[in-house]
Amino acid sequence: MATKSSLHPSELPDEFFTAIAFLVPYLNRVAQSECGISIGGLLVMMHLTISGKEFEERRTMLRRDLTMLLLERGFSETRVSRLLQDLEFDGFIQRVSVPPSLRGRLFEPSERANVLAIALTESGVNKIKEFKEALRRHFGNWLSETSKDQPWVGRWLNRLLLPRAIKLAQSVIQRIAEAEP
Repeated sequence: MATKSSLHPSELPDEFFTAIAFLVPYLNRVAQSECGISIGGLLVMMHLTISGKEFEERRTMLRRDLTMLLLERGFSETRVSRLLQDLEFDGFIQRVSVPPSLRGRLFEPSERANVLAIALTESGVNKIKEFKEALRRHFGNWLSETSKDQPWVGRWLNRLLLPRAIKLAQSVIQRIAEAEP
């Protein structure tokens, strides 16, 4: 009986890195040109959706926890402040104050006096949806064009790639959510 072999990180093909190098600027272009937001702004809002706690029917994080999370992801303090100011100005996030009695229940208990938090607004949720729809539209157009010349591509994506990609994405999201405050 054959055993499953796992892919070792040193075995990642160069094409993987090439795809990422082209994908990130493409995502940024779609975000900016079609949705009017930077990819950095979308990343901040996605972190709120994944790591935020439900407070007043919105995904919310303590400002300091969000800043620390973004610093760990390679953002500078200046960039974090600028992103949050821009997102707040555009109405995608809102500063909220979490009373100490709720802060201890919602967030990791601490003696911190700072109760300032950042909440994702309905406009922010809608902006994320707009970006996802733009990506789905682009992918659908690419798949349609590619399938005309290579009909096997659609079958391959539906049967093999998408189920595995979904499992991988769910695993990554779960790990991120468990590792963050």
